Amino acid sequence: AVNSAEKVPLLIVTNGEDSEKDTFYLMKAISPMGNRDLFSLKTASIAKTAGENLGKYKVIFLIDIKSINGELAGKLKAFVETGGGVAIFLGEKADLKNYNSKPVSEIMPATLLNPEGEEALLTGRYGTGMAVTLLDSDILANLTDPKFSNWAGINIYKYIKVKEGFGSTIILSYENDDPACLEKRVGMGRVLLFTTSIDGYWNNFVLTPIFLPFIHQVIYSLGNVVEKPNKFTVGDFLSVENGKSGKIIGPGNEEYHAGFEAEMPGIYKITRKDSDEEIVSVNINSAEEGNLTYLDNLEIEQKINRLTNDLSTESA
Repeated sequence: AVNSAEKVPLLIVTNGEDSEKDTFYLMKAISPMGNRDLFSLKTASIAKTAGENLGKYKVIFLIDIKSINGELAGKLKAFVETGGGVAIFLGEKADLKNYNSKPVSEIMPATLLNPEGEEALLTGRYGTGMAVTLLDSDILANLTDPKFSNWAGINIYKYIKVKEGFGSTIILSYENDDPACLEKRVGMGRVLLFTTSIDGYWNNFVLTPIFLPFIHQVIYSLGNVVEKPNKFTVGDFLSVENGKSGKIIGPGNEEYHAGFEAEMPGIYKITRKDSDEEIVSVNINSAEEGNLTYLDNLEIEQKINRLTNDLSTESA
């Protein structure tokens, strides 16, 4: 597993030609506002991917790839079997027969049938929306509440009709119940199949507020990223961790070199040797902060006197 505080290594595979057009919205989602600190990213053409050491990556995106040869299909299968994640996004260029043929079909979550929605695409007519099929999917974490994630409001004009494969799970469907997004476990890893494009041509999904968090959640889920807590409560234990050398700077620039219980609320900066800085917050226990238990005047006076005495002792 990769810690969320570390950069997740990604490989984005394209056909080579028109790669900027095919990946424009994906790249914007992966590096919002030009922020490249979230992921360790490399792009490569399908021709050069066979020579890549796929084991360096946690997640591989295949963007509307025309065809996958047997050598690369075997490497992708081995990559997934050992815990890697592959996300396949279809589109205009995809050769359906190639995806349905061995050895590519061995990792595919579905059999590809035929394109649907050509008329809607040509006329600009309203297509179909989406619907969540698997509510507890980690791919859709925090993206299932209709108040905040309007899947039905997405306009899908064209997609590839598929037949769900054995052992696969449908995560998202179109409003006509055709599968939109499926996943399949292969060994220790997972393969995700998205049956419409992410270049903005077959749908308006890439222009909706759901697209960016969806792409990030795909990465975190397929890459088996473990969420690392960065919010603590007074009394929680803070440490540099993992036997690494470093220090922790607390409120008032107080410095700590070992693990300790945080006694003061505020911002703490953890620095480790050969590692990026980590910022964590320590808050007052919310249960105590919201305690509305009645205090009589005598009890309040006693607390004030104790505090006054403590301050007088410190100043002396």
